Amino acid sequence: MAVKRVILVGFEPFLGFSANSSQTVVNELKTRAIPHIQLACKVLPVEYDQTVAFAETIDWRDENLAVVLLGMNSRIDYIALEQRALNRQHSVHAD
Repeated sequence: MAVKRVILVGFEPFLGFSANSSQTVVNELKTRAIPHIQLACKVLPVEYDQTVAFAETIDWRDENLAVVLLGMNSRIDYIALEQRALNRQHSVHAD
């Protein structure tokens, strides 16, 4: 059985928030062992260019790889799956 690899990405605090829940999740999970999963955790600054540069380092042809980017929405108090991200074109705040 091939080892499944997961890259879990969270982000640093931004817009004056003292914490980012995505960073908290990544930091908590990086200390956990998950059977049959090779977990790599990364925390990035909230900057489009940094995220794109990181994405360009990934071998997207790897069939045993999943990349999960977490985010924070301060307006909700539940976990939500984003179906499409439009932040690049519709971001209210600059990086």
